[in-house]
Amino acid sequence: MKNPVTASTTGVRPVVAFEKTVINVTTGQDPGLTAAPGNILRYRIEVRNMGAAVANFSIVDEVDRLNATAKFVPGTLTLVSALPPGAVNLTNATGGSQGTGLIDIRNLSLDAVGGPNANLVIEFEIQLVPIIISNSVALNQAQFLISGLVQQISDDPNIVGTEDPTSTLILSAPAPLVRDSTSPTPLSSPATQASSTNAPTIPSATSRRSRFTSDT
Repeated sequence: MKNPVTASTTGVRPVVAFEKTVINVTTGQDPGLTAAPGNILRYRIEVRNMGAAVANFSIVDEVDRLNATAKFVPGTLTLVSALPPGAVNLTNATGGSQGTGLIDIRNLSLDAVGGPNANLVIEFEIQLVPIIISNSVALNQAQFLISGLVQQISDDPNIVGTEDPTSTLILSAPAPLVRDSTSPTPLSSPATQASSTNAPTIPSATSRRSRFTSDT
């Protein structure tokens, strides 16, 4: 586990570990380091309190916020984990600036470290779009907010460093070669045709015998 990041608020300084990981549901790869277009990914956001109790915070995750072009199919975002009592769920499967999904869960709280509710897990699934350039990377990162202000961004524990986005390398199959059935297939190349046209004609043995007989 990486060192937790301190998030400061008025009157308290909560210390939380805020991590996000991914599983490729389609292939079963865990962590989901690679995926193909159309695969379903499951993201896990985990908050672990390592200090005093924290109240009234939010978790926000705009799924395509870090991607220049949309990597996810609008409307496929689905929460798959139960939310704690009192949580306000404003998640929108077509929300966000690219219309591909927005996790927005508010009124969350954590017990002090060691308490029964000192940890929080949010899991959701979403599908990759069917066409993505191979070797592209799908990035995803959640935000921890207090009083509407971003205090911390999630970190992928599988990447060295702190506050790293969760990334999945997209490996697309090469496009198939398509032949236009309306175009005739040439019987020979132009070079072959030219060679056939310019080649000398060699008379057959029968024609040579007929010519010899007539000459005599």
